[in-house]
Amino acid sequence: MITINFKTAVVIPTLEGDRATLPEDVDTLRDFLHYIGRKINFAIIDPISGDLQEDFEIAINGKELWFLPQGLDTKLNDNDMVDFNVVGLGGG
Repeated sequence: MITINFKTAVVIPTLEGDRATLPEDVDTLRDFLHYIGRKINFAIIDPISGDLQEDFEIAINGKELWFLPQGLDTKLNDNDMVDFNVVGLGGG
């Protein structure tokens, strides 16, 4: 099992504080986002394209998703810091 640190403004049922011990089958960023998506009842990963929905910004240890060589398939390690944020809506 992997224990990660995370930072988010999204309320995630059953995850309190800023640390989470992930189930055995969650070992990549993609797995983590599917796991969180099930908890908040929202598809964070587009079910058709398999890409991150455009409303989210993700970073691991300060490095944004788009700069991770493995992208969504990046392996998570113990004590990684995952920043998970919803992008604010624009307008005026």
